[in-house]
Amino acid sequence: MLLSQLDAYKMDIIAIQEMRWTGEGIIDKRNHTIFYSCDRKHHMFGTGFIVHKRIKHLVIDFKAKMPRICKIHVRGLFFNYSFICAHAPTEEKDDDEKDSVYEDLDWTYEECPKRDIKIIIGDLNAKIGQEEMYRPITGKYSLHTYLTTMELDLQILHVLKTWWWQAHCLIIKTYTK
Repeated sequence: MLLSQLDAYKMDIIAIQEMRWTGEGIIDKRNHTIFYSCDRKHHMFGTGFIVHKRIKHLVIDFKAKMPRICKIHVRGLFFNYSFICAHAPTEEKDDDEKDSVYEDLDWTYEECPKRDIKIIIGDLNAKIGQEEMYRPITGKYSLHTYLTTMELDLQILHVLKTWWWQAHCLIIKTYTK
């Protein structure tokens, strides 16, 4: 069903969180290739990418970092792209688990080639507050009235990396000739 929707919307590459498969690998299905990184034993978490066959030849490399983080390296016309798919733990999880994921995310980002365009995509489970700086994103209304520690972590990472692209669900279409 998902692959049919991708065909209907003519999507070339998308990032997926909470796949809930086991193991890691690459699978060809119909007109798509699925790159995934999931827990080795349990059907929980899991991240991945689905790439259409028309751009599969542009995929340079795929690395399954952990069930919550994976990276795909794609050849572009002028620059190559490093897409990092991340699924952060919720605020209720213990600090050690959250710190571990953010450290792995930082390490994954740092190992990307310097000249690549780096894009972090995924479910970062951040609750955006009602502060003035978030108005362009949330408008006047937000369900949350305060920053959580996860937002603070995201702001710190934003300052360290000079930009941060976050989204709960983001579909990216690449244009190739």
